Amino acid sequence: MGGSLTTGLIGVLVDTGRLITFGHLGSGSTALNKSLPLTTSGLTVRGVSIGQWTSRTPDERADDIGHATRLSVDEPALLGVAARYGLAGFSGAAIDHISRPGRTGTVLPTSPS
Repeated sequence: MGGSLTTGLIGVLVDTGRLITFGHLGSGSTALNKSLPLTTSGLTVRGVSIGQWTSRTPDERADDIGHATRLSVDEPALLGVAARYGLAGFSGAAIDHISRPGRTGTVLPTSPS
């Protein structure tokens, strides 16, 4: 997570917690300034991109996908789904949706059951 959610997310992390900011398809930026309690709470900020993820081992990637799948099933409220797009339309309409200024929520690809 990141962008405009950064301040709120930092506020709910426990001491020595970690904020992970992912990707750059959304609008906005992740502001890291002196108003964030990074130092006093011993927080870590870590950036992740798909390029780094693809260099992980197949077992690590499978574990990541499994964890994300479990979260989506067990804790759907975490995703805040804005829209779902079939895989066929994901390259056009979904990317346009992701790029909308002020967009909130997750844009999810779907596949037939």
